[in-house]
Amino acid sequence: MPRTIVAGGGIAGLTAGHALRAAGHDVLVCESHPSVRGSGAILGIWPPHMELFEQYGLAEEIAANALNDDEVNLWDAAGRPLRGPSFAEVCEPYRLPYSTIYRPLLNRIIAEPLGDAVRTGAAVAGYVEHADRVEVRFADGGSEDADVLVGADGVGSQVRAQLWPQAQLVDTAQVAWRGVVAPHGVTLPERHGFAIGRAATRGGWLRVADGQAFWVVARFGVSGSAPADVKAEVLAQVEHVDDDGWGFPLRALIEATPAPAIHRDAVASVPPLPTWVTERVVLIGDAAHALSPHISSGAAYAIEDAHVLGRTLAEAGDDVAAGLAAFDVERRARLAWVREASARVSDLVRARASNYGAAWVEFVRESLATTPRASAEAPRRPRP
Repeated sequence: MPRTIVAGGGIAGLTAGHALRAAGHDVLVCESHPSVRGSGAILGIWPPHMELFEQYGLAEEIAANALNDDEVNLWDAAGRPLRGPSFAEVCEPYRLPYSTIYRPLLNRIIAEPLGDAVRTGAAVAGYVEHADRVEVRFADGGSEDADVLVGADGVGSQVRAQLWPQAQLVDTAQVAWRGVVAPHGVTLPERHGFAIGRAATRGGWLRVADGQAFWVVARFGVSGSAPADVKAEVLAQVEHVDDDGWGFPLRALIEATPAPAIHRDAVASVPPLPTWVTERVVLIGDAAHALSPHISSGAAYAIEDAHVLGRTLAEAGDDVAAGLAAFDVERRARLAWVREASARVSDLVRARASNYGAAWVEFVRESLATTPRASAEAPRRPRP
């Protein structure tokens, strides 16, 4: 049985744990932090990616802890609906709904069935590749041998830093602010979604499970370190996406969020890499292809990576190098299209184009239509 060590216990690494187990590998997922965790954000899981989770026996519990709702709306800053297809229309062909879930909760749901195959407090610091194995080295000075090392250690990947030391992160000149809050005293309208505003700014809110609300504001053309008062900084952005008078609760939700609970991220991306693999090492998720979050699909592509990696290694049998090479060809082609298409969408944001919302939804439609599918095709979802 091949042995695989996965560096990183986030969405990519944990999902890879399941996919590689299904492929017949003995898997160890190593998370550098003392516990499986995640930033305080909400993740959206598109229907075909929930079908991939279903293949690993995870979809039912994820759905039970998520808000399963396709009705995400798009408006301009005055509250006028943006013309074009809706997310509900995009999700309609699929059996399962679009789901939103708290990231730390999703990580725990994925990690729990892996049991002792998840080791926390174990930071992968580097590796030495041999002809017949890869020696994985840890920050505490220890090491272990494996047949495969999967670098799923995020945008700041140590595995990528060794594989491609010359690859420097790219500043996207974009900042995203996020928070999750129990909306006590905030009147929430029936419909939730996002406003596409001025000054290359987007902002919106979503209902999530347990009566909480998630909000996000993102703006291109902002960079640099965080100011002393991050809450004031994000509140100053709201005027770009809300002209008042139409009941958009974004400002009220931000005001209700304690300042320490507001997350501010200066967004960086990973440049295109010539390859994501060697004969025994592979990069997946943000470690391989972190992009701007304006396309709301980063977790989706990490889930896809894990699924395809499991499939190509299973198909290759004992020829690990062939399985990794097949993964590299398939996934780099997929993400090359994503990178090009998402750049076109971000150009519309920067140009303050009125068709940004429609372009975003069309991007999602095409991306979902070309998502790698689970081994058994799922039937069409009945609609009420």
